[in-house]
Amino acid sequence: MRIRSLFAAAALAGCWVPAALARHLVEVVAEKRGEDVLLFANLQNCLCASLELTADLTNMQSSEPLPLRRALTRPRTLLITLSKRDRSKAWAYKYRFRYVIGVSGARPDPAAVYQLPFSAGGDYPVVQGYGGAFSHRVGSPSEYSIDWAMPVGTPVLAVRAGRVVGIRDDSDENGLTEEFFQKANLVVIEHADGTLADYLHLKVRGVAVTLGQNVQAGDPIGYSGNTGYSKQPHLHVRVSAVKSPGYDESLPVRWDSTVDFRAVPTKVAPPKPEPHTEPERVSSERSIDSAK
Repeated sequence: MRIRSLFAAAALAGCWVPAALARHLVEVVAEKRGEDVLLFANLQNCLCASLELTADLTNMQSSEPLPLRRALTRPRTLLITLSKRDRSKAWAYKYRFRYVIGVSGARPDPAAVYQLPFSAGGDYPVVQGYGGAFSHRVGSPSEYSIDWAMPVGTPVLAVRAGRVVGIRDDSDENGLTEEFFQKANLVVIEHADGTLADYLHLKVRGVAVTLGQNVQAGDPIGYSGNTGYSKQPHLHVRVSAVKSPGYDESLPVRWDSTVDFRAVPTKVAPPKPEPHTEPERVSSERSIDSAK
């Protein structure tokens, strides 16, 4: 799951996402206060995120210009207040948001070297390298990602020291349709230079670290799996930087390995038809309509 670049989940205000769905790391919820509607962003199992929110309004106005772009560093943040323009007329609103874990301002360290995410001597073939046609397409946020085929339950190690800023381990589902974009278990680690590393498709209850924990390169952080947008057990690793709220980009990095990941061909055919959005993204919206 390129979980880090996400559109958010859908439900009616006052309702919750069904328990069968993996919990989003960032959720936007609506609360009615008198005649107004307040939209709040809640961080769930992550410590920082950058969000872009837009809305379609009928007979309503927003307290902030839209689209709204905001860095989130607190568990709960008030985003906007929606108020009626003419209380005698019908009103409605619909909002959509996308987010990425982390905040902008990264300055990638050109001297940083990344180690492989598994123990020395491990023999796990790369099934998709940089620019892979399956889900690492050139120009996409996942372009500089690497997929290693490995059995479920293989220990996953940190590729670089940093702080754990996002985790999810409640999913036990996988597939190649859009419904699985938000169902990958993961660990996200922020490095000293502001870049982040995603470790995706971990097994259910396969996270071995906690939010805010500091780890060193080579520390165990979880166990590989086959969850989310995936058709075979593998580990997806991507190093990235936040460009702007809701958007990030993957980065090529220096590995302490002689493997030239740029030269690794894609060994799996893309699904037919290909999804309309980037793999490991989720999309949805919330909608409210009222007579008055």
